[in-house]
Amino acid sequence: MTQRKAHLTLYRYAGRFLFLRIRKRCEECDVTYAVLSRLMAEVFAGKAVTFTVRPWLDRWWKPVLRGGWHAPILLLNGRVMSQGRVPDVPTLIRAVAAQLGDEELAARADEYAERRQPTPTGGDDLVVYGSSACPHCRELIRFLETSDVRFLVRDVSSSPTA
Repeated sequence: MTQRKAHLTLYRYAGRFLFLRIRKRCEECDVTYAVLSRLMAEVFAGKAVTFTVRPWLDRWWKPVLRGGWHAPILLLNGRVMSQGRVPDVPTLIRAVAAQLGDEELAARADEYAERRQPTPTGGDDLVVYGSSACPHCRELIRFLETSDVRFLVRDVSSSPTA
């Protein structure tokens, strides 16, 4: 019986194609790379999981043919797992656990789901995890400021561990 494997492929907003070249880095891609690197070192270490990073523009047709069009695109064994945003860590761990048939990993996903529940500090009602480069995040913060909702902002672009 062959061992089951999981291969994660991250297509980052980078690369060149013909005369086009991407010069500006994508913060979502950087955060996604940091999250996946940490998971590879901490959660998937010793498991049959491999991780490859590819520039999106160099091979744009490969993820597009699989339904992925917005970087960062994360594929799990050739299927789109996430695109356009940082993947949800518990969901990713559960998908890899299902691929490997590993119940220990599935339990770790539950641990991550419990840990990510924010516990606001300083009397804040809400914690906003966002990026200063994200127009949706800026719009949410503007809305909350005008709505008399107390909140704390954690910038994930300056602190990937947030």
